[in-house]
Amino acid sequence: MGVAWYVVAEDPDVQAQLPVVNGKAVGGHVERLGAIAEANGEPPPEAFFSQGDLADVAEDFGLDLSDEEIEGLPEETWFAPEEGLRYVMRLAELVRDDALTPEETRQRVLRDLEEYREALEFLWARSCRWHFAVDY
Repeated sequence: MGVAWYVVAEDPDVQAQLPVVNGKAVGGHVERLGAIAEANGEPPPEAFFSQGDLADVAEDFGLDLSDEEIEGLPEETWFAPEEGLRYVMRLAELVRDDALTPEETRQRVLRDLEEYREALEFLWARSCRWHFAVDY
């Protein structure tokens, strides 16, 4: 199994058509990717992460939050697709140049980044904002 990082579209109709991304290689190496990015003046992948309605998530897990706790939850953050495109293309460049990442891992991560690029191009063509989310 493992953790997978995937792209979420702001528009549910666009989300339904969004190209599927695997995201497991990125999910399994997100700490290393963050270190590579930050060493080169880029933000870590987590900078583009957001969670949907956390009150709904808490309810799904049977948590009973007070109104004050719900008001204190962060709101979902959305990013422009061109910002994501620039980021995943730069991150792919950094991964290709990283001599410390084993070749097999590098290729798997690059496949995920290519899938993100395709998804973000799809969103860009539809002027639809996005963010990363995590599937456990």
